[in-house]
Amino acid sequence: MWKSHKICKLSISKLIRVKPCQPGERVYMAGTLNTPFFYMYQCFFRDLGVCLPFMQFECDFLNFVNVAPYQLHPNSWGFLRTFQVLCSALGMGCRCPFFFIFTNSNWANLPWVGYP
Repeated sequence: MWKSHKICKLSISKLIRVKPCQPGERVYMAGTLNTPFFYMYQCFFRDLGVCLPFMQFECDFLNFVNVAPYQLHPNSWGFLRTFQVLCSALGMGCRCPFFFIFTNSNWANLPWVGYP
């Protein structure tokens, strides 16, 4: 019933702690601890192959659209992964301006970032 999923590179595995949300706790709630953290849904690791630490392109993208990782809809992460695979196959670097041309979208003007 339980499957293990790779969520991080072995070199940083001691720095990552995975804990389930507590009853009544939601992904949009602020934490009470001083320890930096963020929420992620299991499907990001299980279905989309997202792995920690994030690649530089993923960090640049999150900074550009000014959102936390969990604020992106899983479909949006799917677009990011597709773009990374395409860039790798074409032998070019992943960069945010290319991504926005590729998706023909302007995320900076959208009120909700769940749209790829």
